[in-house]
Amino acid sequence: MSKIFIFIPDTKLKSGFGHYYRCLKFSNFIKKRKIYFLINQEFSKKIIKKEKKINYIFYKNINNSLEKIQNKFGKDKINILVDTYDDKILRINFSKFSKKSFAILDYKLNTKIENIIDHTFERNRSYYNYLGNKKKIFCGLDYFPINKLENNKKKKDIILINFGSVNKPNLILKSIKLLTTVDFQEYKIFIINNFKRTINLKHLKIKNKVFFVKYSNDINRIYKRTLFCIGSCGISLYERSYLKIPSIVKCVAKNQKTNYKNFINRKCVISLDEFFKKKQYSNKKNFLKIINNAKKNLIYYFNKKKNKKKITLLLNK
Repeated sequence: MSKIFIFIPDTKLKSGFGHYYRCLKFSNFIKKRKIYFLINQEFSKKIIKKEKKINYIFYKNINNSLEKIQNKFGKDKINILVDTYDDKILRINFSKFSKKSFAILDYKLNTKIENIIDHTFERNRSYYNYLGNKKKIFCGLDYFPINKLENNKKKKDIILINFGSVNKPNLILKSIKLLTTVDFQEYKIFIINNFKRTINLKHLKIKNKVFFVKYSNDINRIYKRTLFCIGSCGISLYERSYLKIPSIVKCVAKNQKTNYKNFINRKCVISLDEFFKKKQYSNKKNFLKIINNAKKNLIYYFNKKKNKKKITLLLNK
């Protein structure tokens, strides 16, 4: 059994935080191993969650850092999981440094990593037929790292706006104005965004009910109080879906197109653009009816039956 598990999230300067937080969630499934996180030196140290079980190495040259760990522990005692869109890292021959390697992937790429994990909604094994039988493919929602969900009976007094690390202040303002049109003034509006200075709320009637918060690993405390969310179609959409939080969404990046299409097709989310177009959505009763219909579909598709068992078994072999 390997004694070391190394996580390599996408932590370049312009990267979002989703890959790092997803790796943190995967690390919760690791049993009786010493855990290392290899973090790019450019990444903000303020985001790093300090945990006793995690050893952080901030690298300038990833190959040099991997070689040092290999020399210390031996290749046969190391497993590696890579979660990045950086093709240069995904093309590294990790078999030189580890006994087994995994890649979190959601697009087609020829990589030397032998185990592919893809939790894309509605994705199946045939998507990776181009790789032949040389790779082991683990597809489907069962491989999304969601931890134990608690029964949530907290009062829903928050509407969340979260477009991730994308700087789109006009989109956030437009979303707030939509909420004022539908008359959700009794709710607090929490905006997860790192670009507060670029958003002007002076002319909004409900500016005193708007709060800016930073994304953190303890986001669940906000989720527990969230009625619904307006946001993008990245990793956090999966988190909200498992927590049965309906989302009104917009695709804000190329890598979100498949998520947007599949979630829309199954009516698990509502298109933000459609909300802007259709006047009947300005009626609060109709608005909530549409939100609740999406929630029913989330309950059907995102029921978390096998995630813990499958991920634990896969990563601890």
